[in-house]
Amino acid sequence: MTDLELCKVYSDTTNNTTKFLSPMIFTSGANAARLLANFGLVNVYIDDYGYKSKYTNCLFFLFKPTDKDAFEMFETKITGFDSFYDYYEVDNMVMYVFRPSSLYHRDIELFKQGRFNDMSKDYKSLLHRDINFKDVVVDIPKEIFRFELSLS
Repeated sequence: MTDLELCKVYSDTTNNTTKFLSPMIFTSGANAARLLANFGLVNVYIDDYGYKSKYTNCLFFLFKPTDKDAFEMFETKITGFDSFYDYYEVDNMVMYVFRPSSLYHRDIELFKQGRFNDMSKDYKSLLHRDINFKDVVVDIPKEIFRFELSLS
């Protein structure tokens, strides 16, 4: 997926976790990005500071479903993934927690540190060859759901 294709799928509010780490769970590139957007993906996060449980090495996919019947079929499919870990309701949305393969746990930590060049070849193989991390800056508060609430 080229930068141009990404721009067509993602909005201005899409964070870097959504753009660069969601392929750890949904591996079909631009097609997966479009599918997730169609089912109401809000963003993907590296943590949820406001939830009662602490999950490690997980990615948090926040959805605001638009078509209930279609979303139920989608939900049945994604909750069957080996990487599916948990879900919970957040206001009128649903957060799905996935634990990527242990192969990628170090990559998640390197992503948080902005050390893209050190990320594994296994992770980089998930990305389209035209994707690069040039000019990408990880702004941690945007990558963590409810970060602002945790400060109060």
